Amino acid sequence: SITLTNFSMIFFLIVSKIHLLYVPSQYDITHQSFHNILSNSPRIIISSITVFFFTQKLDVIFFEFLKKIFKGKFFLIRMAISSVTSQLIDTILFTFLALSGLVESIFDVIILSFLIKSLVILCAIPFTKLSKFIVKNVSYE
Repeated sequence: SITLTNFSMIFFLIVSKIHLLYVPSQYDITHQSFHNILSNSPRIIISSITVFFFTQKLDVIFFEFLKKIFKGKFFLIRMAISSVTSQLIDTILFTFLALSGLVESIFDVIILSFLIKSLVILCAIPFTKLSKFIVKNVSYE
């Protein structure tokens, strides 16, 4: 669930900060690598949580707006349009908030991330159609 996921991310954030407080021995050759990886985790996690809640709210509002426009019909089209739009916003916001200044080409990250998310959404459409068919034909006796 979302609550468990957020708790896990916050727990990771706390534990990673504690790990960075550790003073390594003179023979420890891995501490700098941990520092490089974990030092940006608060920014990434906070950006992730914030953008997630914003775009999920936006997705629900936009989906309801599309439902009115399409008069309650064309569920899969509404789902695809809403999901792709909210994922575009999610990708742009998250990438700028979490990765700005950390990656060489932020636009390459946005384009590749959005293409992958869009592909997943398009692949999910047939399964959504199938699940609606199965649920519609299930008898609850």
